[in-house]
Amino acid sequence: MRGSVDRASRMQPKRLDRAVNDHLYAAPSARDEVASIAEAAARMDRLGFAPAGLAAVAVRRSPGRATVTAAGCDLGAVDNRDLESVPIRGDHGPDRPVAAGLSDEHQATVWCYPPLLLACSVGGHEIQAVNADLADVAGRIEMVETLDGTGPASASVLVVVGRGVLGVGATPLQALHRIEAAEALARLHCLHRGSDPGFGLIDAQLRSQERKEHG
Repeated sequence: MRGSVDRASRMQPKRLDRAVNDHLYAAPSARDEVASIAEAAARMDRLGFAPAGLAAVAVRRSPGRATVTAAGCDLGAVDNRDLESVPIRGDHGPDRPVAAGLSDEHQATVWCYPPLLLACSVGGHEIQAVNADLADVAGRIEMVETLDGTGPASASVLVVVGRGVLGVGATPLQALHRIEAAEALARLHCLHRGSDPGFGLIDAQLRSQERKEHG
């Protein structure tokens, strides 16, 4: 009998993991955790930060494992069936980008795609604290070229250039609020500059062409 179970586990590991996760997150003890993740995921979906289901929310369950929204799930209607337990660190860094920021200090993370922050990162525009209230909520915003698996040291919002944005916090909603505030600062930055940073390269090309035309 034991051999049959072992063979079934080897043959259908994903299905077995799914059943284990369903049972784990359906337990009454997981109710608050599921609710906090679902609340942040639904808000992120409404904000338009989660195109094609690519965004994710994570909560640290233990020093080595995290609860993460499953890839491609409907973030507007997350329940226990949309969650999975994953290692925070694999052999080559975090198994999922959203898990990179989890630590003793940061119990929750959000990985998403706010358009203005990403456009500013591609255009090389640092986000300025042009509004004190928004800056206070966002905390420190850093732009990096790659996510190396160590997560943010002192940053609350980590913008990976052209790839995505990682927010950290005590709860999923706090992590998302920090990204929201950073995105609002990016919008003010764009309005102050009077142009969309996403067209920065085009603007530069047009200015160069104008200079050539006017000799």
